Amino acid sequence: MSDCFTLICNNVETAFNQEKIFSNLRIDCSFKKVLLIKGPVGSGKTTLLKLISKIYKPQKGEITIRKAGMPANIYYIHSNPEFNFVTGLY
Repeated sequence: MSDCFTLICNNVETAFNQEKIFSNLRIDCSFKKVLLIKGPVGSGKTTLLKLISKIYKPQKGEITIRKAGMPANIYYIHSNPEFNFVTGLY
């Protein structure tokens, strides 16, 4: 599918202030236009978005998001206006 995006997180580890946020995180998913990342408060959603957008760098592992084998233009809007940010990859 040429209009399909792929998100791959391979053995991602990250921590802040000695607290592990992700350890051995593995994601391999495809989606067409929108990928919803949902979970309880404190589960790492914002951290994952910042890792995907390269605001943060994982301590281990790698994250790639592609469209038809090429880097994708991705934009994020945080659902909580108190922490709202929009960022893009080019």
